[in-house]
Amino acid sequence: MTTQSKISVIIPVYNASEHLAECLESLLKQTYADFEAICINDGSTDNSLDILNYYQNKDTRISVFNQENQGTAKAREQGIKNALGRWVAYVDADDYVAADYLQKLYDHAQKEKVDAVYCYYYEDVDGKLKKHKKKIKNIKISEFGKFPYVTGACKIIKKDFFNKVIFASNCCFGEDSSISMQIALQKPKISILPEYLYFYRRHLGSVVLQKDKLYRQIPSLLQGYAAVENFCMKQNIFTSPLKEYLRDKMSTQIRKLILEASR
Repeated sequence: MTTQSKISVIIPVYNASEHLAECLESLLKQTYADFEAICINDGSTDNSLDILNYYQNKDTRISVFNQENQGTAKAREQGIKNALGRWVAYVDADDYVAADYLQKLYDHAQKEKVDAVYCYYYEDVDGKLKKHKKKIKNIKISEFGKFPYVTGACKIIKKDFFNKVIFASNCCFGEDSSISMQIALQKPKISILPEYLYFYRRHLGSVVLQKDKLYRQIPSLLQGYAAVENFCMKQNIFTSPLKEYLRDKMSTQIRKLILEASR
């Protein structure tokens, strides 16, 4: 295989020692061998770096890069800068994937001749698995038309689409939405693989589950949307309908955060 088929898996890591080894082991079990795992240690203060160094010595496909804590978005940007593959996938450090995760996503992309493939995921709640019921649907982005839209992992995308993306600084909440929106506005050809191949771990330590911290996620969310607006202005596509759409979406997410925090 060549760089045309290589997949760069970006893994931001911040104090993820509890589940990091399981995450990396799931990658080493992949049936698709032509990948690299780029682990960005985002200023961890636990023993995450020790675990990363162990796996880097264990398998040459795993590379470790260190940076001061700057948030998930900047960690992903660092990963993209060091990626050698034509395709990019995300895996969060406390999640894990099926053994045929990369193989099925890549094969589907080749079969359908698309720029990105999305799949579905299981929720792992205290070791109990359940399928995430929300299906991937098309959303209408202003005058840009309708696009399948999903944030987070559960996908592979051609690396070229990240070249124009603006990664928000100190953004650890809403960064997925910010990056995914910028990619969607580039109109990639997207296909949905209706299989459950990703395992998203929900636990009490998750940021989105700590209600006392939800209010503090609003500045991070605003930074993510500011990055989208900067992207639109830079690409000269920031029309009035698009501006209205983004502001409405941002307001809706902020209201949801406030409602959730006040329950």
